[in-house]
Amino acid sequence: MTRSGVLVTGASGYLGSLAAAELLAHTDHHLLLPVRATHRAENVLARIGRELQATGGSQEVLARARVVALPALGSMRQLDRAVDESGVQQILHCAGCLDYFDEDALQRVNVGWTDELVCCAEAWGCRHFTYVSTAFASGYVDHPVPESLLPEPRRDPTAYTRSKRRAEHLVAGGGVPWLVVRPSIVIGDSRDGHYSGRRYGLVQLWSAYERLMTRAWAPELHAVARRWPFPVLHQDAFRVGLRAAWQQPPTSGVVNLVSKASTAPHLRTLWEHWVRTTLRPEVVTYYERLQDVPMRSIPRRQRALIALASVSFEIATHPWQFERDHLDAWCADGLDFPDATEESTLRCQRAYIAQSEALQAHMRRIADRPEEPLRVIEVVAPS
Repeated sequence: MTRSGVLVTGASGYLGSLAAAELLAHTDHHLLLPVRATHRAENVLARIGRELQATGGSQEVLARARVVALPALGSMRQLDRAVDESGVQQILHCAGCLDYFDEDALQRVNVGWTDELVCCAEAWGCRHFTYVSTAFASGYVDHPVPESLLPEPRRDPTAYTRSKRRAEHLVAGGGVPWLVVRPSIVIGDSRDGHYSGRRYGLVQLWSAYERLMTRAWAPELHAVARRWPFPVLHQDAFRVGLRAAWQQPPTSGVVNLVSKASTAPHLRTLWEHWVRTTLRPEVVTYYERLQDVPMRSIPRRQRALIALASVSFEIATHPWQFERDHLDAWCADGLDFPDATEESTLRCQRAYIAQSEALQAHMRRIADRPEEPLRVIEVVAPS
């Protein structure tokens, strides 16, 4: 048998389904997709199929994907026969726990399961292991995040980023050639804005305003929004960049999958559009840092909103910088990589607003309000 199979974890989730769609659409690999027993095979394939359909791919390629249910984490060795039958020679590990605060689950899934899978890869005789991490695995640093394994920082955004950094070291320390791909905050498709993930990152911020600020019109609004390139990555850019790294893995083993800082939108720009379009307050106060918000004196709903999304606000306003030498080299060689821009990110925002019943209803309720000049207050962080 010619071994051409790829085991892809996380196919029932966001990045895993995007990765599976990309490999099916642009390679000849057969995919083995282990999922928890709580997921139905037809639902997993349907999710991948929707992404293929949305991007013009053929549904016929789904015939090369096989979903296998596992009773629980820690049972990867039960795949021995399926791995052999599918001719698996590479692993693409996209699965993980996204909970920012459940340290037990993060340790069990992101660290423990990755360790088990690395051991399985060696036992199965795989020739390559690719791990999808996060661009923020560096923790809060004041220099560009390198395309290399990372030391322990002084502070992490969350226990999630710490667990992903530890998993990277486990992958690099295994006995199989490896690649770590670090995407930044993934948002909708650059072409039409469609988004097929859960509400994390920037979408979590939009969701929080959708849930808490559409119950009644608010004359004043408080928002944490710094004028700094915001590290978003379109989901089609994730697919394109992952495939480029997959087909020509770099010698260093790490790729930061991020948009150019020179084209990336500012969070402030995105909030200005959101405010004008959906909320239309009389006064908006913009803060550069979360700690500058006077939480005790702002309206109760906005206090709850900022508390709910505090981690996302803190991550969003840190002045992130990233090395992206590999991606720049591939683009110089002709890779068509859709870097995020102000317009492409606003396209995603407009798509989100258009599909939100709560936002649309709120916009209809305030449509007859008189058009008043918006008063803007700037709270600038001390130098």
